Amino acid sequence: MGMGMGMGLLSLLLLLFFSMLGTSSSSSYNSLSSSSSDHIERGFSARPEPWSSTSVEFQSVLTDSTSTFSLGFLRCGGGDSDHHFLDLAVIHIPSSFPLWRAAPSQPCSFSWSTSTTLLFNGSLTLVDSSSSHSWSTNNTDPRGHGHGDRLTLLSSSNLQITSSSTTTSNLCWQSFDFPSDSIIQNQNFTSHSRLLSHSQQYSMKLGTNFLALFFYAAAADHIGGGGSSSNNHMIMYWKRTAMEAKAQIVDGRGPIYARLDPTGFLGLYQTEHALVDILSFDTFNAGTRKTLRRLTLESDGNLRAYYYSPNGSEWVPDFAAISSADRCSLPAACGAYGVCHMADDGGGNARCGCLDNRTATEGCYPADSGDLCGKSGFGVVRRRGVELANKLEWLERRGSSSLEECEGWCERNCSCWGALYSNTSGYCYRMDYPIHTVLAVGDQRKVGYFKVRNNIIVTSSSGSTTAGREEEDERSVVVVVLGMLILVCGCGFAGYRVWRINGNWRRRRRTGGEVDGVVPEGGMPSSSSYKPLISTSFRHIELTNSSTSKE
Repeated sequence: MGMGMGMGLLSLLLLLFFSMLGTSSSSSYNSLSSSSSDHIERGFSARPEPWSSTSVEFQSVLTDSTSTFSLGFLRCGGGDSDHHFLDLAVIHIPSSFPLWRAAPSQPCSFSWSTSTTLLFNGSLTLVDSSSSHSWSTNNTDPRGHGHGDRLTLLSSSNLQITSSSTTTSNLCWQSFDFPSDSIIQNQNFTSHSRLLSHSQQYSMKLGTNFLALFFYAAAADHIGGGGSSSNNHMIMYWKRTAMEAKAQIVDGRGPIYARLDPTGFLGLYQTEHALVDILSFDTFNAGTRKTLRRLTLESDGNLRAYYYSPNGSEWVPDFAAISSADRCSLPAACGAYGVCHMADDGGGNARCGCLDNRTATEGCYPADSGDLCGKSGFGVVRRRGVELANKLEWLERRGSSSLEECEGWCERNCSCWGALYSNTSGYCYRMDYPIHTVLAVGDQRKVGYFKVRNNIIVTSSSGSTTAGREEEDERSVVVVVLGMLILVCGCGFAGYRVWRINGNWRRRRRTGGEVDGVVPEGGMPSSSSYKPLISTSFRHIELTNSSTSKE
């Protein structure tokens, strides 16, 4: 009897212990759904609970069958004490990492308030009645046409809308076709997909035979949906061309696609049986399948792979497209108008400075966007020993006989922000986008010419700044006008003096006098002009004559 009570008490304590563990592990989120089901039916709606000081960072709407992934409202953005924002996201519950966001081009745009509603009525829709922001699966994939009957979160983290109708396709929409900044293992990444960093400045896309990373060269607040703005200029800064070692890419067999393999590599395929390239990770040679892998395009522009370690409860780095030893290759490693100096030790140490020789702590010129076709004018920063870390062959170039010719090519074009001239190759590279980080090199024959809006000028010994062409022209006009006025006044004064002298000459000549100390022809100096000479020299002459006559 006593032993039975003891076992019952022990069971109760164990149950309480594991309940506390469960509460602790899920303290950052709660559920808005009354059911623990992995799916919801047509007619479902949910709103985030009102925000308070005790509110969690994530409110769950739907959880998969393994309780590893959850769909819900994820708090994001700064927000003040009265305003908070959210994304609709699928998170990895153990790490709280968002693997998918519904609207990556509108990050943190929806209010955390009862004005925001999530609806499932054949399609999944998120709408904020307090603003114009909305998102719908119908907008991302018209194939659904709102015919879905069930929304399901699979154990792979894939969110699917399916239909029970026999007249339409069973699968109406799935989140795996529309990744945000990450893909996970066994997820296909197609030529119609893209990864967009949470900062909206970088994207990953597939080409005909390559995988590439692109930089949207505009300030983050001007991106407008990850590069949809016409003012954005896409710069390719990393490229992986398919090696085609195991299979060749054949025209007409469709575009290539990528898939993250659980054994530790990103494979490029044309068909399921045509693996055209392998991008291996650090753990690939170990041949160990990990529980969960992800490939993420991060806010600094680097593409990194991770695997989840259940023992350490963390994501372990497994691959980086741009290594730490090559940090300056990141397009915005030192920000706008920055210069990245790599250390010679090969350890990946980098130092940031500014094109005009200010330090990074003092702050370089701010990020800009658009063009310079307005009337605000521009300043120019010149810097020797710099080049772009990304490949120059991706820029527009032409041969130039001199640095001046190269600068003129950019100066006369208001859509040009800068030019790079190499005295060794004779090539001039034009940058038709706002200036970001450049790489410091030892070759002083490589010269950069960079425009700065509105002439906030700082001059230094090796980085020199001059005024823009428009303001230079204004100053030149002023100088020329002043010079002409001075010349006219000088000529007028000289003409007046000549006229005055000639008039006096003629008048004195008629009277037999001198003209301002000038002895007239055949005349003698006047007594008024030569009084000292009469009083000394003439007396000496008289004395000499008298002494001579006596002899």
